[in-house]
Amino acid sequence: GEVDPLVTSGDVGRYSSVKFTPSGWGLIAFQDDDAMRVAYEYAGAVGGWKFHTVDTSTGAGIGCSLAIRQTGPAGTSYLCQDLRTTTLKYADLIVKNGEVIGQTITTVDSAVGLFSYDTSLAFTPADQPAIAYYCNGGPCLKYAEYDGSQWRITTVDDSGMVGKGCSLAFGPEGRPAISYYDQDAGDLKYAAFDGSAWQIFTVDFDG
Repeated sequence: GEVDPLVTSGDVGRYSSVKFTPSGWGLIAFQDDDAMRVAYEYAGAVGGWKFHTVDTSTGAGIGCSLAIRQTGPAGTSYLCQDLRTTTLKYADLIVKNGEVIGQTITTVDSAVGLFSYDTSLAFTPADQPAIAYYCNGGPCLKYAEYDGSQWRITTVDDSGMVGKGCSLAFGPEGRPAISYYDQDAGDLKYAAFDGSAWQIFTVDFDG
């Protein structure tokens, strides 16, 4: 059958990321024209969804990625791109009585480079945000982790056009791992932090 759209005006949903809260309601981060927005299920709303605008900066919402802490509050990573540069941002969503009522936005990396489109957000075992992202200014794959007071950024792989399509997760031992695309080689790669350094593997290769 036909599926009813959540939003019909403007250019919406070019980038989207969906998660479910511990209480079971759906949450979607997406780009709406030039704004970063979220949609969330709400029983009293017409159509069952409400909307909240997170960031109206130029080009906000590119490559958005949504994640939810073990304790509940959600966050989203995304890029803001204008004609000069691309900035990586992170927003903590403020939720009250099942509604998104605000956000706290921080700039993670102000020099990502034009034509960067990929971020992946996950929370560390300590429930702090961490982001894998493609930096076209390198080009390279980067990893940013908030330690409770500041963002610490490291370059994971700078062996060429690497990092597009990145996906971040934390393993059972609590260490980050990232899958991503090596455009130069046409390969799927995997980087895992062993506690002291990133170990890089080719998972599948062209040919």
